Amino acid sequence: MDRYTFAKKFQIECRETYLAEGDRGPVYSGYRGAIWFEGNVSGNTAIHTFIDKSIVGPGESVLAVIEFPDISFEEVLGFIHPRSRYRIQEGGRVVGHGLIERVQRIAG
Repeated sequence: MDRYTFAKKFQIECRETYLAEGDRGPVYSGYRGAIWFEGNVSGNTAIHTFIDKSIVGPGESVLAVIEFPDISFEEVLGFIHPRSRYRIQEGGRVVGHGLIERVQRIAG
């Protein structure tokens, strides 16, 4: 089993809020912003799929399912659990934050 296949075996369900600061426009479902979990020292590429709407404007919140194409569950095991928080970044700029509601391992 290759790393990519293994890495896709978990996702998180969460509530995300995108900041209304700066010149940021709307964010679309399928967005690939990096996630930084509390206590984790590196960002993780993530695919944000929105559940209750397809476009989120600055200052708005959305329910989302997030998958991680480049990391395995074991790499973030100590950082992710229900009620843990994370920030969403583009480079060094924080563009939003989220709260994990559920962590789900995907059969495969």
